[in-house]
Amino acid sequence: MSSRLRIIRTLTNSAVGLLRDRTILALSILFGISLAVLLSHQARERTNFIESTAVDQAASYAHLISIFRESYSSEVATIAAKQSLEITHDYHHQAGAIPLPATLTMIVGDHITKNQAGERLRLCSPYPFPHRRSTSGLHDEFEKDAWKALSENSEKPFYRIEDIDGRRSLRYATADIMKNSCVHCHNNHANSPKNDWKLGDVRGVLEVDIALDAILAKGEAYKQQPLHVVLGLFALGATCFAIVIPRFHRISDELETQVSKRTMEVLNNAVELSQANTELTTLVSSLSESKEEIWKQQKRYKTILDNVVDAIITINGKGRIEEFSLAAETMFGYTFDEVVGKNIKMLMPAPFHGEHDGYLARYLSTGKKNIIGIGREVVGKRKNGTAFPVQLSVSEIKLNDGSEDAGGRRLFTSVIRDLTAQKQAEADLIASKEVAEAANLTKSEFLANMSHEIRTPMTAILGFTDLLLDSVDDPENIEAIRTIKENGNYLLDLINDILDLSKIEADKCEVERITCKPHEIIANVASLMRVRAAAKGLLLEIQFEGDIPETIESDPTRLRQVLINIVGNAIKFTETGTVRIVTRLLNEPGQDAKLKFDVIDSGIGIAEAGIENLFNAFTQADNSTTREFGGTGLGLAICKRLAELLGGEIVVSSTLGKGSTFSFTIATGSLDNVKLMQNWTVSIIKETSPNASVKIDPQLNNSRILLVEDGPDNQRLIGFVLKKAGAEVALAENGQVGFDLAIAAKAAGTPFDVILMDMQMPILDGYRATRQLREQGYTEPIIALTAHAMSEDRQKCLDAGCDDYTTKPINRGELIQLISKYAGRKG
Repeated sequence: MSSRLRIIRTLTNSAVGLLRDRTILALSILFGISLAVLLSHQARERTNFIESTAVDQAASYAHLISIFRESYSSEVATIAAKQSLEITHDYHHQAGAIPLPATLTMIVGDHITKNQAGERLRLCSPYPFPHRRSTSGLHDEFEKDAWKALSENSEKPFYRIEDIDGRRSLRYATADIMKNSCVHCHNNHANSPKNDWKLGDVRGVLEVDIALDAILAKGEAYKQQPLHVVLGLFALGATCFAIVIPRFHRISDELETQVSKRTMEVLNNAVELSQANTELTTLVSSLSESKEEIWKQQKRYKTILDNVVDAIITINGKGRIEEFSLAAETMFGYTFDEVVGKNIKMLMPAPFHGEHDGYLARYLSTGKKNIIGIGREVVGKRKNGTAFPVQLSVSEIKLNDGSEDAGGRRLFTSVIRDLTAQKQAEADLIASKEVAEAANLTKSEFLANMSHEIRTPMTAILGFTDLLLDSVDDPENIEAIRTIKENGNYLLDLINDILDLSKIEADKCEVERITCKPHEIIANVASLMRVRAAAKGLLLEIQFEGDIPETIESDPTRLRQVLINIVGNAIKFTETGTVRIVTRLLNEPGQDAKLKFDVIDSGIGIAEAGIENLFNAFTQADNSTTREFGGTGLGLAICKRLAELLGGEIVVSSTLGKGSTFSFTIATGSLDNVKLMQNWTVSIIKETSPNASVKIDPQLNNSRILLVEDGPDNQRLIGFVLKKAGAEVALAENGQVGFDLAIAAKAAGTPFDVILMDMQMPILDGYRATRQLREQGYTEPIIALTAHAMSEDRQKCLDAGCDDYTTKPINRGELIQLISKYAGRKG
């Protein structure tokens, strides 16, 4: 029995020993694992501590620099620009200049690098200004990686730890974002490497480097504290094991279970308490900041609304006023207290006053809009009862504040603009326009009537002057008659110039765009001007430089008018020497082709002071010019405007006593498929030589002409000219007689070859006479003869049924040629 007991005791002791040994082993292993976990955790915490500390410090630097740059750009640089101070990187060498924001940032970075050991600040970008290419580009992998990361996500900083100059350092980069104050400057700076920046673009990288030496020292201290604690716990644990091992077997499991359970409860409670405390602190801080921000926003919005020129009024769904801005008080004459809570229709005159509630109720029930979201002109009523026009725009908002049956309140905000001044300005403008149009019409009618009244007697004066020249032999009489003719032509030229200038100033001068040959126009001008030049002993030269287009798209009549005027001036103001017309093509790549004409003379020249007023109407170089050479000063004013209408300009250069050069250009139109010609000069000289054939006026042999003219002088003159050209002429003193003669001749089978119809006559004028003839089926040619020379007069004649149009005073050769053109035509 005792043996069995010993065996049992031995087995029991062995089991207990085994259990104790296993427990000690398990505890040792558990303690070792815990120690390893604790040390590993502490290493991670040390690394996180170092990194987070360095990142926080770098982030603070970057944030402060960004605030500094933004403040400098918006406050200092903006004010400096308004004061016209130079803002440049080279401010050291320019008096009164200040540095650019980026330049100042680099200066601050240099000071930080110099005075703060282990710390560095720099800006870099792949788009550096030319003067910073060597210092501000992307120079290493970190800067390139930072640029790429920040370009993809500008809000997330980019950093990593690297060795810089043998020291472990954190390199921390944030995005340099384009602000409002930066975009305009960078896009418009002469040396900007990029000029399409937009708000929010990443301009570059702001890098802050922090040496980790000091932070690593703190990390070592952080590392030693738990190690000492662990060693102490290890020693204490070993002692406890030696004392409590005999009893450990009985209570270890229970104690461990209870301790573990209680420890977890305490830890969980501590964590929850810490989290709750953190959340509560954050919430309190957020509420405080939100309250402050809401107050600031309310103050800011109120300030904005109080300074808006337009009135702003808010009403509820019942039409009662809830908000009434300062501008509304000024506009309507009521104070806020006088209108708040009252129906907005108090601000409306009839019938809007009675209709408003119906509009609002209809919208709330059906959604049909009358003004909301549309805007319209309505009438408002001030406190003093006066009505005034306003522009009304209404928008709707819903407030989800649980009211109005939990559907939220519906508010309507009106923006009201007083249109009183605008309407008055429009009325004044209309009245001014009507006055101007009436004045312009009066001027046009006056010019037309003046032209007619002067041209009618001029027809007889110039016509009979030509006839007298053919029949007078006495030299003194011939000279007197020529003097009369020259002065008559001068008066006629003056009338034509005044009419041209009037049409140009009234924007009624139209230019054609037809295909014409510039060399033929120049040849025609040269043939006209060569006689005048030869009379003064001057040489008129024509010269073409380079290739000239065979045809251009322009107005040949207006071009000829400009050339004749300028060449005529050159001959008039040149006593000896030469007048040259030089033509060249200006056809630069990327620009519209132009034809340039230089008229160069060796005349008296123009003083510099006289050039400034040369192209003003009724102005010449000085008063002595008018006395010595004559002229009205209208020609160059007309030429300048015509050159502009032809797509070019006119300029002058001159040396007093040596001569002048008048240069003008005209647009050629498209030169695609247009042949460029050379050596025009030779052909032009031959064409305009004195030996060139002279055209002989056509004859009107056996042509039957009906002359309808009420003026006896013009009857005798024109009848004489036509009869001398071989025509048979019948006379009618007014339109009614002319109508009767024309109808009778046609009925007899002998219609007139041409009717020459004066348009201003008593009893029946030429317009009505022509219309009546056409209504009777009369198809023979009718040529209008009138002293009215405005472009609308010609169209009026054609609209009445005339085939063509000529003006008084008549040009004998042109009149005969025009009649000859139609005399052979039969209806």
